[in-house]
Amino acid sequence: MESPYVVVRDATPVDLFKILMDAIFPNVDVKTLANGKILQVAEDKLLGVILGFIVFDNGELKRTGYGHITSLFINRIFQRKGHATRLVTNAEMDLDKQGAAYVSVSVQTTDTEALLFFKKMGYEQEEAVTSNNIDGNNDANVVTPTFV
Repeated sequence: MESPYVVVRDATPVDLFKILMDAIFPNVDVKTLANGKILQVAEDKLLGVILGFIVFDNGELKRTGYGHITSLFINRIFQRKGHATRLVTNAEMDLDKQGAAYVSVSVQTTDTEALLFFKKMGYEQEEAVTSNNIDGNNDANVVTPTFV
């Protein structure tokens, strides 16, 4: 059941600092968050805790016609409570308002949980793309159907 105290909102500089400095988020890529992409957080207003975040890109929207989710993270202790769904849904709505025809996300083909999550969200898996991942895994491009 979703907590009525959890909100999804645009991130502030203070949120970025909390995310980067908090030991709960040790592997956040600072470069990804600092290059003009949109960062939103799921925050429990009652506890004052950032539960997770999403980074999505509208920079190529005018050229390509679609938006792209670059990062989605929910702290393990807050997973499976609907927070990722709320973050993705909010990002999709924002990108739709900005004129995106659809949203894509790249997921490692070995990350079956993420692939299943995005499938449940209405995304369709396309072909796996060979990439230069550190662990040698391929990415699957996953896209939503066209927005109406």
